[in-house]
Amino acid sequence: NPTGADASVIIEYDNQLYAVFGADLRRRIEGSNGWSSTLGTLVAVPTDAIVHKSKLYFACGTDFNRYDGTTLTTGAALGSAQASRYLAEWDSKLYNLDNTGQMDFTADEGVTWVTDALSNLPTGHFTSLFKYHDGSSPPKVILYMGTKEGLYQHENSQTSWIETELPLPFHDFNCRGTDWWREWAFITSGMQVYQYQTASGGA
Repeated sequence: NPTGADASVIIEYDNQLYAVFGADLRRRIEGSNGWSSTLGTLVAVPTDAIVHKSKLYFACGTDFNRYDGTTLTTGAALGSAQASRYLAEWDSKLYNLDNTGQMDFTADEGVTWVTDALSNLPTGHFTSLFKYHDGSSPPKVILYMGTKEGLYQHENSQTSWIETELPLPFHDFNCRGTDWWREWAFITSGMQVYQYQTASGGA
């Protein structure tokens, strides 16, 4: 790597590969084994990254960064600092979950944020934010929150979190690796992976 620091996130954006080494943003140089010179320094080492409305966003703890292919901007410079740990896109909005369990969303690319659901779990218990469908018929795509204590689904009409039918023993790495493929969500717990499926009769 070009900085001596480990890669904290790697993501494809605008048909190119980007990586953050520590808090240093770089772009892979096509046809070579090297990386570009620094594109900027993030607020902190990121915990998540996502492409939303043709821009690249990084969750960086006390704030977030936005990159448009040319300029790297902080949330504070856009409007106000927004504590950020995990990111997901839903209903054409960017959702952000912070370390306290507060989820907010922005409809204007990070300029302003609207308060949404707040978890009552202790600070630091949150491990992921991702999309999967619910058990309705026909199924609807909703947001899920991974925690050290188990999996929760977002109730948008009530801006709340509902415990799912996937009980997990407490583990620091529960739900750290989550993915949706075909009918199932794949949820990690320690060294195990659970295949989770929702349906009208239950999960």
